[in-house]
Amino acid sequence: MNIKELTQLATTSDQGFKELYLGTIDKLFPFVLLRSQDRDLALDICQEVYVDLWKQMSRFVYTSDEEFFGYLFLIARRKLYKHRRVFREIVPLDENYDIPDSTAAPPQDYRHLLSAVAKLKARERQVVELRYFADNSFAEIAQMLGISEGNAKVIHHRAIAHLQTCVAQQYG
Repeated sequence: MNIKELTQLATTSDQGFKELYLGTIDKLFPFVLLRSQDRDLALDICQEVYVDLWKQMSRFVYTSDEEFFGYLFLIARRKLYKHRRVFREIVPLDENYDIPDSTAAPPQDYRHLLSAVAKLKARERQVVELRYFADNSFAEIAQMLGISEGNAKVIHHRAIAHLQTCVAQQYG
């Protein structure tokens, strides 16, 4: 089922809302987990997001998938802010892990890349996280951030250029 059908079904039955949840949680959870850095907290926040969505479903009017995901992620960002974790810097990933002293990270180790993402400007970081960690389209990102789709693409392009420069300096 597509999002339009799921939202229509969710307004009429509990089973429909469950289907909406199952159809959208895979997009929301990675975003919340990345921002909270705590699996249990991310699960709690996602639960709060869907409780709020459940309360609003009778008044929700579907206009587009982008509008729906924009609304869903807006609720999530507010919940994250409430938990005082959305605007903090990502915890240095080597803080809790034993990382061998080496200049090059193994190819499967993405901690260096996450560290570079954490150094981006706030808007660039949001676009990268929404694009790659929550698997959103540029139209959805634009809706979520209240910007045009073209602006989302420009911010993404600049963020990728900054990441390439950062990684090249570190490993070049």
